[in-house]
Amino acid sequence: PSLEAFAVAHPDRADDIRAVVAGLPDDARYRGIADLGRLALVGHSLGGYTSIAIATGVTTDVGEVLPDDRVDAIITLAPAVGDALLTDERLGELDIPVMVIVGTDDTTTPVDPNVTRLWDRTTSSPAYRVELVHGEHQTFTDFCSYQEVVPTLPTVPQVVVDLIDDYAVAGCSPGDIDHVRANDLTTTYALQFLDQMFHGGPAIDPELVLTPDDVLSESR
Repeated sequence: PSLEAFAVAHPDRADDIRAVVAGLPDDARYRGIADLGRLALVGHSLGGYTSIAIATGVTTDVGEVLPDDRVDAIITLAPAVGDALLTDERLGELDIPVMVIVGTDDTTTPVDPNVTRLWDRTTSSPAYRVELVHGEHQTFTDFCSYQEVVPTLPTVPQVVVDLIDDYAVAGCSPGDIDHVRANDLTTTYALQFLDQMFHGGPAIDPELVLTPDDVLSESR
């Protein structure tokens, strides 16, 4: 996509999520269930950027979205946090609780600068940084499962199988963290974070809870 297309898409992504959140109380499927007083956003890759952008606001040459104060917490998975997406000033305005989970071997949105910029500039508290050892960008997706199941289905076009295989390289290759293990770790850390934020559960304290050998963690 062109730079102009990205400039349009960045504020549009945040604006789309704002519209979805605003519509939840009026949607019959979520009426009586949606609690906008306890709102956490979770996003992977550009979805991680989007989650942050909703809380901080985002401005490009072609559009602007103001910060949404309904967001109480954020979980980002392998977030894209480049200079062209979120400025240092914007990141410095992020002060709500945040958990960032990433793979140490991610080459699509590498820990440095994506996680390091977010970690160094945000004033969020509490904040948790969880790195899955030998995790990659697609570690947080279902491509490993797709790779196992889709070829066994009838009449699946080969182009679909090839596309899945291409994506699966970054997370389902020899030496990568097992995808089931990665899912368990991600779910465990995310749920404990949300339990702390919304139910008064215990904080994730590395000094009190043993950190697995396949995890690097930091908190503040």
